[in-house]
Amino acid sequence: MKEYIHAQGKVAEKPEKQLIVIDGDARHIKQIGTRMTAGRIVVQGWAGMHLGAQMSGGDITVTGNALDWTGAEMKGGLLRVLGDAGNLLGAEQHGFDQEALMTLLSQARYITLNTRWYLQKVPVSRSIAGNWALYSVSFLVLIVLVVSVLPTNYSLGLLSVLGYLLDIIRGDLGPSYRYPDHDVNYFIRVAAMPLQGVISISDYARSGDSLAGITPFEIADRLDAAADILLEGSGEIDPGSDWELEETLADIAALGYLGRYYARKVRGATYTAMYRWNGKEENRSDAVKVLEEAVDMWVKYAEIASSLYHPQLLARTRMLDWGAQLEYVQRDVEIARNAEPGESIEIEFDNILWKRDATRF
Repeated sequence: MKEYIHAQGKVAEKPEKQLIVIDGDARHIKQIGTRMTAGRIVVQGWAGMHLGAQMSGGDITVTGNALDWTGAEMKGGLLRVLGDAGNLLGAEQHGFDQEALMTLLSQARYITLNTRWYLQKVPVSRSIAGNWALYSVSFLVLIVLVVSVLPTNYSLGLLSVLGYLLDIIRGDLGPSYRYPDHDVNYFIRVAAMPLQGVISISDYARSGDSLAGITPFEIADRLDAAADILLEGSGEIDPGSDWELEETLADIAALGYLGRYYARKVRGATYTAMYRWNGKEENRSDAVKVLEEAVDMWVKYAEIASSLYHPQLLARTRMLDWGAQLEYVQRDVEIARNAEPGESIEIEFDNILWKRDATRF
């Protein structure tokens, strides 16, 4: 902490006489003045989330802006923000009474079971009532202890952690979103979404431009066109000293490089399928070339994304780490380089989105 924070001064004899001055940008420091009862805090700049949450006394002054949940569940004291305050100013935090609700549900369940046992004349030990309450409270305490050691970000929840632990037990970790299942071979063998007028890579490799519809190369061109708009537009805007705008523009640029990556991956998968079907060496050469370009686009995308977000465990994608995915991105080049004429390009996979949403049509 000494590398980032320099502290000096001494502790006052009485809490009400304590003065803390934070000089600098503290937007990444959460819970300043949380549960504060006395004294004074001055933040000379920005303040992070949950500023003065549940405070019951004292005085907090912020000369800049404050982020979300400022003064959440505030009971007393004085809180001044001379700039802008974020969302949920003074709001009640979600889940505040969840422990009590779970206890009531547990007891309601016991009453229901006890009534059923009575009507069915099932003999029940007198100790069950006490043990039921004891075990219910113990379970809630265990949950609180587990949650208390988890990182406090919105992308990581108890269910996600439990799911990740189950994956460890099953030996099913894998990279984020199971990347190897979505490599060039998958692109070749997956069906296009019906009713969209799109030709699958497999069908195009067999029939070329003789089929009516949007070809894989046209899809790639559209992705490139959209990516160019994102990259050119984000590069023309000067964020100045606005850090939020700067990070938003970086997000837009990252999406631009991601679009270019997928455009090249679609082309590479198509050239690979064509080589497997017709054996023309120029198709394999083109596949290797564009997939190497795809690697370069992923590197640029990962560089921006990694500068904005830390690797993290998410509910649907598991561990998301852009840099770690590079190994799997590079494997697509080897798939194209080692392709052989006559290898299967048969469609083996349904379109998952279509299968999931088919009932809506």
